[in-house]
Amino acid sequence: MEKLDVKAHLTHVQLCEDSGCFRCSFLDLAGTWMKKLPWLTEKKNGEWGLLCKLCSRHVPQLAFGLTGFNGPGNFYTVSRHADSKQHKLALSLAGQAGGVDSRAPPKKEFEEFATKRQAAGSLRSMKAVGGRWKLARLQNCLGGACQRIDAAFLLSSTCIVLHQDVRRLVLMVRFRACNDKLEVKRGLLGIHHLQDSMTESLVQGTRAILSQFVEGDEDQMAALQQKVILLNMDAAADEQLAGRLMACNDGLFPGVKQVCRDRAHAARRVISRPFKASAEIWDVFQALIWGNASMPATIQSSDVLRKVFNQYVKDMGGDRVQSMSLCKQRFDSHQKATGRLILWLRPTIKTAIYATVYRHNLRDGERGALFLRSLSEERVLLLAMVADFTDEATSIIRLMDSEAGDVATHNIELDVFASRVKHLFIDEHAFDVDGKSKTLGGPNKVSPAMIARCFASMKKLVGLSTEVIASEFPAYEILTALKIFDVSEVARTNREESVDYIQSLHTSSERLCQLFEASADSFIDEYWDHKAIAFHHHSTNPNCSSFESWKYAVQKTSSRKSTAARHPSSNLHWILIHFGALDGCTTSGVEQHFSKMVRIVSAERSLLTEENKNLELKFMFDFAPATSTDCIEMAQQLWIEWYGEPRKGSTSRLDLGTKRGHKKGSEADFLAKRRRLDGPVKLLPHDEVRLEASANLPADCQRVQAELTFQRNKQFKNTIQSYLSGHLTAKEVPDGMVDVAQAFVELETRRDATRVRGVSKFQALLAPSPPQFDRRNHWIFLEMAEWSQNPEFFRCKVTQDLQLPLFFVVANPEKPPSQVLWAASVRGGCVLDLACMRGIIENRHDKATTGIAFLYDAAYAIKRQIFLCPSFRAANTEASEIIQAAAGQERSKWKMIDGGWEAFAEASAKSQQAGRKWAVLGLTIPQIAANMQEDNLMSSKTFLKFVSRVHCCNRGF
Repeated sequence: MEKLDVKAHLTHVQLCEDSGCFRCSFLDLAGTWMKKLPWLTEKKNGEWGLLCKLCSRHVPQLAFGLTGFNGPGNFYTVSRHADSKQHKLALSLAGQAGGVDSRAPPKKEFEEFATKRQAAGSLRSMKAVGGRWKLARLQNCLGGACQRIDAAFLLSSTCIVLHQDVRRLVLMVRFRACNDKLEVKRGLLGIHHLQDSMTESLVQGTRAILSQFVEGDEDQMAALQQKVILLNMDAAADEQLAGRLMACNDGLFPGVKQVCRDRAHAARRVISRPFKASAEIWDVFQALIWGNASMPATIQSSDVLRKVFNQYVKDMGGDRVQSMSLCKQRFDSHQKATGRLILWLRPTIKTAIYATVYRHNLRDGERGALFLRSLSEERVLLLAMVADFTDEATSIIRLMDSEAGDVATHNIELDVFASRVKHLFIDEHAFDVDGKSKTLGGPNKVSPAMIARCFASMKKLVGLSTEVIASEFPAYEILTALKIFDVSEVARTNREESVDYIQSLHTSSERLCQLFEASADSFIDEYWDHKAIAFHHHSTNPNCSSFESWKYAVQKTSSRKSTAARHPSSNLHWILIHFGALDGCTTSGVEQHFSKMVRIVSAERSLLTEENKNLELKFMFDFAPATSTDCIEMAQQLWIEWYGEPRKGSTSRLDLGTKRGHKKGSEADFLAKRRRLDGPVKLLPHDEVRLEASANLPADCQRVQAELTFQRNKQFKNTIQSYLSGHLTAKEVPDGMVDVAQAFVELETRRDATRVRGVSKFQALLAPSPPQFDRRNHWIFLEMAEWSQNPEFFRCKVTQDLQLPLFFVVANPEKPPSQVLWAASVRGGCVLDLACMRGIIENRHDKATTGIAFLYDAAYAIKRQIFLCPSFRAANTEASEIIQAAAGQERSKWKMIDGGWEAFAEASAKSQQAGRKWAVLGLTIPQIAANMQEDNLMSSKTFLKFVSRVHCCNRGF
């Protein structure tokens, strides 16, 4: 502690008469003050006062370093100097911890901004931080800090792997690097806007990104170029060529060992290419899933059908399905759509029926009808098998579609996939599962022959997929050789140390040592020496990756000199450095960050400069709270370097609230200038302008007059509605308005009633109900006579006369006997199976839903004249009798033509002249109908198709 001038102070105390003297107060507790404030000292020259040693040395031009402080005040007043900008600046210049240059915003402002911005906050002004321009600068500094920290790590690393991809002429490159300490870092290298998609543009774009990352430092750029060992990109021809050009000896990255095709994309081709090569699978898949008119695509793109589908799923006890998750840009996205269609087949069919009824004139209705026509038992069975196949294949894609994925486990997972699909489809164990089987159309519809055909298609698919695996994941790749480091449980339990396994391990080891220039024999010895440690570490830490497990093993044996001497690991350590950089080798991170970039840099900010865009993306992608302290300190230095001291004071603008002029040369400035040059505009009511402008409308233009008529009618309708609502004053009511308004109300009432009836009709078509059963009045026809002995038919009126029943009970309602079809179509009635009839008789809805029922409208309710030719009567005796009997009933509107062909021709001619072509129908045999080629002369098949109106009133769901 600094010594005081005691002699001078004693003189002052003896002479001082001021009871509140600041100097005397200081002298009473000088030891305590100077102990708590080590920077405090006395002024040596001139008037007495207290000085700051740091401020007097580094910022002597400021108050506490030049003139000092001599009161009035107390200890608190003096201690506040430590929080001043002046003192912090002095600390910064002195290089002491805690010193913050006043020319840069404080750490708190950076932290508050980073927290808000990374939580999807905008760049609008923040209270107590600053406005939009300051926030943009804070963001640039944080992004530049992240970039400099990553650049320092890359320069100190041993090897680097680059992952790049292009989307909409924007090239993005990400990196993963590992240093001698086996520390790994990954992040964004940068983006670059390409002029075109040519190979040369890709090479120049990568060079520009690398130069921008090191801020134009050629020495640093050359150092990074030598460290790159692998380029990972899409399999597109232009990108692969660009990679090979960059990897040549005189290229951008001469040390590259391999230009790799991205494994995530390759895994997707395991599904896509075999699908397109198998005609029967592709046809089913295109019709039911992948086509633009498929039902999953329609449900996903229609808000109405999506809600309907969700409700049907809920009715079956399922969770809400927000989307079918079908993304056409990713082929593997069909996995969820296929699985959901199979799992929720009934809701999908119901949704298709809803679309055909309620939206029949729209796109959804056409697609719903197409879907229903495309369904068959075999197609659904094959699609279910395809869903199982894609479930297995998707597990590979998910593993390889993440930068955090373990590349050492890729090979074993490919083996698992191939083994599973072989077991399911080649060994034909796809049906060996628990649960209740479900079929379309009823029991016994899926025959052994159908199953055999589906398995044959799937065997072809499996064969093709294994060929794709062999092509996309060759054994000689660097990434495949890393399988020797796999410590997963699957590898431990399934990789026995057989001759083949040992041979494969030695081959992969030699390949790695050859590529990375290590001793193969020493590496293999070190590998076996550390393998048990790595396996044990992974077994006790299941979430640990293969690289982390081997890193732990090497670091454990190298922690002491004695242990390191017994367990050398130099070659293993060298290979692990490269393993750390190669791990998680995928461009999926690039694709995911492309999607994030769209949200961060919106279309409104598309004119952002490439430099600022790189800084912003670097901050948003790579800023981590764990390393925020170092990053913010670097950001403060960048602020001083780039922007200097922020503008002084918080003085309010004198012109605050006054609108500023437009920027010269801007579009807004041009518009304002044009309006000024137009001169003063006389303000007129728009009705007055309308009257004057209407004189310029051409009277001979049909389209203009039609629009004018529409608008005038709409204006008059608004007047009527205003009158009815009581908004018009007495003077505004035109003559005759009362009668017109009354007619308008009556018309609207009729239209509303028509709409209600239309909705009810659609509802009846969508979900018609079977007729209510009355034992005393309703007759039942039974296809099997022995069914009449069933208890439910006791005291019921059962008959074999087809002219009496309302209910026709048959074994297969979808394809009833011919005479039942004729009777139901002509007279109307309900064709149903035994289970449904039982539920109707017992008046129990839950039992009625177990069967199938079709409701036929009565064809004879429509007024027609019917002619039966002699040939038809001879060939279709039962049908002729049913038609004759139906025409003779009291409720029938049919009239038979008995005069032969001449009478039919005469009646047909009269109906056509009257514009009622279908009021006269003739039935004959197919040969005569084909020869005569008259639309209203039909065979039995075409006649039934024309007059039948059938609805499925119970689907068995």
